[in-house]
Formats: sequence, C-alpha cells, structure tokens
Amino acid sequence: DENHELIKYLVNNGVVVSMGHSGATYEQGISAIEDGATSMTHVYNGMTPLHHRKPGCVGIGLSSDAYTEIICDGHHVNPDVIDLTYKVKGSDKLVLITDSMEATGMPNGKYSIGGIDVYMKDDVVTTENGTLAGSTLNMLQAVKNLMKFANATLADAVICASLTPAKVVGIDNVTGSIKVGKRADISILDKELNLIRNV
Repeated sequence: DENHELIKYLVNNGVVVSMGHSGATYEQGISAIEDGATSMTHVYNGMTPLHHRKPGCVGIGLSSDAYTEIICDGHHVNPDVIDLTYKVKGSDKLVLITDSMEATGMPNGKYSIGGIDVYMKDDVVTTENGTLAGSTLNMLQAVKNLMKFANATLADAVICASLTPAKVVGIDNVTGSIKVGKRADISILDKELNLIRNV
C-alpha cells in the first residue's frame, strides 16, 4: 500500500509521522505505527469516533505507545474524556496542543481559516454551519485546563506542554525542560498561574 511506503520513506528521511484527519481502521493504524508513525494528531477530532468493536484511530491513540495530542479547551473534547485520556496516557505520552488560529486573544467576530470564513463567539470558533474550526486556546490555558479537568499536577501539566512535545519531534536534547545547556524558554507565573512574563 502506498501510504505505508510513504510512511517508511518519511521516517527513513528523518520526518516525524503523526496520524490524524483519518478514517483509518485500527488495523491500518497499527500497521502505520509498525512502519514508523509515532503520534496521533489531536485525538478524537478529525477521526472516526471510538467504537467498542471498531476502535479506529482513537483506539490506537489510547491503546498504543504512540504520543497522543489533545486540544485541551473543553470544547473539542469533553473535560471528562480529557480526564480519561490523561489517566490512560500520562504526562510522558499526552501532548497538549492548542490548534489555535487568528482569532486567539481577539474579540468575538468574523475571522478566516484556510480561506474559509469562521465566526468566534465566547472563545469558540465555528464555520457558518456550526462545525468547530480551530480554537482560541493558548498553551498556558491548556495547562490550567488539564489541571482542572484531569486533576493533573502543575508539574505534569507543564511536561505535557513542554518536554513531551519536544520528545515527539526529537528536540528534547535542546529544549522542553530546564537543564544546563538547554535553550532557556521560561514563563514566569504568579501564584494564581497568571503569566507575568516570558524570558
């Protein structure tokens, strides 16, 4: 199958392969992992839902050793499902992503994503027919949400937003944690976890 040949080619040329926006069966996904795919792109979104007899890509994200991305805004994935996913994957395999677009940090109104008009109201972005279209989530809020939805510690939520994503793309030797010799990307927060400044 040409998809498997492509995955092998990409992996052999240093490209990280992530599965997403797919209706692949569980068996097809497991084959992709065997070929070298290592992560799931925003699990639950853009893929067939989990079914007890047809686990599909969601089942792969939950049951395999693949890194699993999640949009932790409470809109794309129900908070209780975020909790379940965190319990299954843990901070070493769950990756917080934002899927943010140009409306992030902006007031309610009309915006564009990929040339399509979208509408943002109360931090939720949809197309005219109501389909979710990106998010307005920022990474600090994703960390706070994981703590709230899944009772994650601050340390573990930060790992899901920093070290684990760095591992996915193979740059954890230079970033993702505070260590001598690594790039110092640091956010200073107050006791309520509000951003004071980035250094």
